[in-house]
Amino acid sequence: MEQRLDLYRIRQAYLNTFTSDAGEIVLTDMRASYNDRESFTPNDPHSTAYYEGQRSVFLAILRLMADAIEDRKQQEGGNEQ
Repeated sequence: MEQRLDLYRIRQAYLNTFTSDAGEIVLTDMRASYNDRESFTPNDPHSTAYYEGQRSVFLAILRLMADAIEDRKQQEGGNEQ
């Protein structure tokens, strides 16, 4: 149960961070830098892996934020964690 609470708190922290004014600016920059460009580099698997790693961090942040929104909906609906 404690691990679940920690994950809940972590998700909420991500959501709170990236929905602030400054967080939205950073998230927009991260989207442009790491998601809205091609990660594949022809004939260079190391660069491809590097860019794909950057993209995966951005996508993980988005997943955590989406999960936090679902957590809040469940809490507002009276569902137990």
